[in-house]
Amino acid sequence: MSISAFVFLAVRAAHVLLAAAWLGTAAFIYLFLSPALDEMGPSGAALMTIMGRRGFHPLIAKIPATSDAAARTALLTEIAATKRRMGVFGRVVLALQVVALVCMAVGHYV
Repeated sequence: MSISAFVFLAVRAAHVLLAAAWLGTAAFIYLFLSPALDEMGPSGAALMTIMGRRGFHPLIAKIPATSDAAARTALLTEIAATKRRMGVFGRVVLALQVVALVCMAVGHYV
């Protein structure tokens, strides 16, 4: 096997593995993590606060620091609207990722 064939196969394998990891992460967040946090209700806020401190999303990190009731309500309303949009776009992104993974899998044969 030539060195160029080996490099091609290595890059192709890495490409498919990373795409599968990307799809798996998106599926995990959309299908498991988000519904579990919804079920947890207020106790899920502790996990989201920790994730906010780690840079997950700046809106999440602001909730515990907001003491004004009106500002807190406005922030929670903004988060609820963002969550609804994430639900819609989560389905779209997951479907597009599945299509991309299938195209990569059969692309070599077409």
